[in-house]
Amino acid sequence: MVSTYRVMIKGVVAGHRPADVAARLAALFKVPLEKVAPLLSDSGFAIKRGVDFQTAAKYAAALKQIGCAAIVAPEGEESAAARAAPSAPKATEPIVPMSPAAAITPVASPRATSQLDPHALLKNLRVFVEDRFEDLRGLLNRAHTWQKALVAVGLFMLLMLFIWGWNAHVHRSQCADIADVPPWTYKYYSRANWASALNVCRAASERTPSSAHIQYLLGRALMWNGENLIAVGPCKLAADRGDAGGMTCMGLLYGSSNGVKTDYRQAMKWYQMAANRGDTNAMTEIGNLYYDGRGVEVNYQEAMKWWRMGADKGDAISMHNVGALYDSGKGTDQDHQQAMKWYRLAAEKGDPESMNELGLSYARGTGVETDDQEAMKWFRKSADKGYSVGMLNVGWLYHNGQGVTSDDQEARRWFLRAEELSPGIAADGLASLDRERYSSGSSSTSSTSSSYSSSGSDIRDRIQRKQCDMLYSRLGRALSSPNSAVREMAEGQLRNFGCL
Repeated sequence: MVSTYRVMIKGVVAGHRPADVAARLAALFKVPLEKVAPLLSDSGFAIKRGVDFQTAAKYAAALKQIGCAAIVAPEGEESAAARAAPSAPKATEPIVPMSPAAAITPVASPRATSQLDPHALLKNLRVFVEDRFEDLRGLLNRAHTWQKALVAVGLFMLLMLFIWGWNAHVHRSQCADIADVPPWTYKYYSRANWASALNVCRAASERTPSSAHIQYLLGRALMWNGENLIAVGPCKLAADRGDAGGMTCMGLLYGSSNGVKTDYRQAMKWYQMAANRGDTNAMTEIGNLYYDGRGVEVNYQEAMKWWRMGADKGDAISMHNVGALYDSGKGTDQDHQQAMKWYRLAAEKGDPESMNELGLSYARGTGVETDDQEAMKWFRKSADKGYSVGMLNVGWLYHNGQGVTSDDQEARRWFLRAEELSPGIAADGLASLDRERYSSGSSSTSSTSSSYSSSGSDIRDRIQRKQCDMLYSRLGRALSSPNSAVREMAEGQLRNFGCL
């Protein structure tokens, strides 16, 4: 009765590459690759002897998992082919001193890759890649000239497609970076910035005409370059494709005195469509319509409602406007501390007008104790953001010596900076400096309370004065533009707010 069995390798299982099987076999037994190559011959090679049937079956199963054709045979019944094959190593020097449990570990199985030797994995991967490259090289060597040319053309087209896609991505990014800037940044006032934005957004629109947001940014750039009639096309296209910015753009066009015919009802319709999609600019503009009574009855409560919606979504301009309503007591009970809270939230988001209002609150002691140094801090932050009214107030503090040492030269420098951005805004300050300079023994410096500027006229209430100052500051360059359409658009906005 046969009590022991042997496990023999009889070549490679059909469908497996001998080189791959040899690499897996070497990894399994942890021996050099060249030592396992002879084991894969079809003549047969006894890999394990003198074991019971169950153990032999486990060895055979492990070998089959890596692609070896393995059989189990009783000891003493070798075939002629097996006897002619090279003899197996001595039992004292087995190829693999391992247990049956280790032998049946599915090392090369995809479900047990974590047990593979990482070095063997990398080596196998390298062998696989090299084989594939060799196959490709052989295919190209066998290919005709026209087939090689076709492959080269395909690769060239793929390269051109990648370059085109990358350029389109760069133009889209540049268009968004230049055109979609906050309304309080210097770039917002810069004519050169908007001219650059127009060129970049036109290029982006040509490359990605299906992008609704790019169409909106193009329309916005066209508006700020005075081309309102042309802006209708891309803004309408963006709006029709569901872009909230495009809808707000259409509202701005209907609400201005240039471009399409002024129609505040149409403007309100577009703003509400954009606001329903979460656009905070539209919410701010709806609040503006209710506050100014354009197309609707003046309703400060509705203005507060829409501005509060925009503020709750993080819009800095809406935050400022909520603070202004608390400051003036319109649409709500007057509450200077609440006004300070909203001004501070807007200032933290970078709104220079709110920084200026915080400075005014500290200078006048409204909602907080008077603190000239804190007032200078906030006026200076506002001025450094490019806000002309903040520059003007820094000049007044230097002129009056409040919170800082009195310095008329520094005051003049800040007055001139404010005048450059908003012509006429610093006329009183410069006149006061000139009177002190040429009139000996007389001091005609304006009183502290009347020196600070948040307005251009004493007959308007405070909230209206701030709106006018904001508009003059933002439209200063447009008012002096050589483009008549730009000047008319700016003057129309000033008239709509009652500032002209």
